[in-house]
Amino acid sequence: MPDVFVNQALNYKNQYIIPYKNLENGGYIFDYKIDREFFEKIETSEVNDGYLEMRIQMQKITSSLILEYEMKGQVSVQCDRCLDYFSTRLSFTGKAKVVFEENLEEVDKETDLIYLSPEAEELDLSGFIYESILVNLPVQKFHPDDEKGRSTCNKKMLDLLKNHSGRKKKEEIDPRWEQLLKYKNLN
Repeated sequence: MPDVFVNQALNYKNQYIIPYKNLENGGYIFDYKIDREFFEKIETSEVNDGYLEMRIQMQKITSSLILEYEMKGQVSVQCDRCLDYFSTRLSFTGKAKVVFEENLEEVDKETDLIYLSPEAEELDLSGFIYESILVNLPVQKFHPDDEKGRSTCNKKMLDLLKNHSGRKKKEEIDPRWEQLLKYKNLN
């Protein structure tokens, strides 16, 4: 269990940075709020908006940092079908290990690895947080169905897709040409 509780109430630009070099070996807890401003700072964000809470339990030992994290909340993403934005819930946990080495021989597949230079003094988690959110988004992002099992996608867009889906009605072939097509398919 962590020894120290650390509340991240720094200015927005620096709130996802942990200055671990000055911390004693031991356990720490960091709480983060991820909101619209976080996603606006990312140029090509797949997430439009959201509000998530993240708790990181960090164990500092001499040669590495062990992070156990939990994230809950919701994000606004673009529907793959109708292109409107909708809100989807996220809830996930994970582990990450911060390694201060150039070459690593053993890899634990259950733990994410974050590589830092041995000379680094702080850990910026903003990229890690964003990647964790992206990895936990559904592969196909569609509006949820309503209680009757019907899509809640934009109806105008669904109609457009249906009208322009490229499906052609089966054309009737003139019987005279039908006989010639049989010979074409023999070769």
